[in-house]
Amino acid sequence: MRLSASIISVGTEITLGQITNRNCQWISQQLLRLGLATDYHLVVPDDRPLMIESMEIARKHSKFVFVTGGLGPTTDDFTREVVAQWAQQDLLYNPDTWNEIQAKLSSRGIPVRDMQKQQCWFPKDSKILKNPVGTAHGFFIDGDVKIFVLPGPPIEIEAIWNGEIKSLFESFDLQVDPLRVKIWDTLGLGESEVATLCQQALGDCPFEIGYRVHLPYVEVKMAYHQSQLAQAQPYLQALEKALGPIALSRDGSDISEVLIQQLGRFSEVTLDDQVSGTYLLGRCLPFFKNLKSAQNIRFQFLQNGMKSFDGGWDSRLNQGLSLVLSSQMGKGRAELIFQEHHFSKEISLPTGISSIPERQIQYMVEVAMAEWLEQIKKIPSIE
Repeated sequence: MRLSASIISVGTEITLGQITNRNCQWISQQLLRLGLATDYHLVVPDDRPLMIESMEIARKHSKFVFVTGGLGPTTDDFTREVVAQWAQQDLLYNPDTWNEIQAKLSSRGIPVRDMQKQQCWFPKDSKILKNPVGTAHGFFIDGDVKIFVLPGPPIEIEAIWNGEIKSLFESFDLQVDPLRVKIWDTLGLGESEVATLCQQALGDCPFEIGYRVHLPYVEVKMAYHQSQLAQAQPYLQALEKALGPIALSRDGSDISEVLIQQLGRFSEVTLDDQVSGTYLLGRCLPFFKNLKSAQNIRFQFLQNGMKSFDGGWDSRLNQGLSLVLSSQMGKGRAELIFQEHHFSKEISLPTGISSIPERQIQYMVEVAMAEWLEQIKKIPSIE
């Protein structure tokens, strides 16, 4: 059995495609930070035999098994029963949990119903994992295989992880040889061209190399364990040399997120996007919520030959930071204006880039963000 994890997501709503399974992704990310690899993502409907079968698969391969979903109060929530059967443990009623459920529901003005008592039963030898957000506590069964059983809502899983599971992992004497993953996000070449560059650079590489297209990027990743760093170093250096000229970011960093963080230094910002429609706005919006000064950032667009201004912005000269993306004759131009700092750089499309206009626009936007970011970092701190 490997010192790794498997994640089982329970729910017919997942297998029918009604909702997206985000839990496997999030839990895997947390495990990777602990140096643990995830071997299996298993998704099963609310079906007892299939749930048992999935747990058997996970047990054979992994030291840690996470089961999510099916801890609620309705008739299709029977994960606790299945896990108890699989672990050969009786379910015991916990009156303290019932008191907590009643208090939580009453404080929210929600009627308390007897069916909620279903959430108060736990396997005999399990540890209850308190859920500070919802009414369904999780539980943990220790043994040769360590089982974590969690509710389905992602916000509740995150709350239980931060409140309970982190400290549990700190108490385990894991003796982990941490898994490391180095990532390059490349721009301007197709997947096969990037793969060819890597193969030429690496030769007979013993480490796992993977590729992922997330437009407009092609991601390259190399995985190795910490104990293998010395052996991996020459291959890491070879990849950096081959991919450096086309790598816009590394190790999962999102260039738009870093740009928005830097824009927070300025009291007033205008992004004048004359090229991409709403693509640049869409790339930046998800990161505004973490920026206290987001209300100072204004977008300008060129639509049907006329500029429109959102957020009440008018055409008066902006005295703050101005970032402009324009295009002419098939080439883009990124400009930055702030006080005495004036910058302008042409963005040429690389040879062989997709002829699809949307791909060309995406390329211009990503390169423009990289150019703006590089220049903004040169501007001294704003008082």
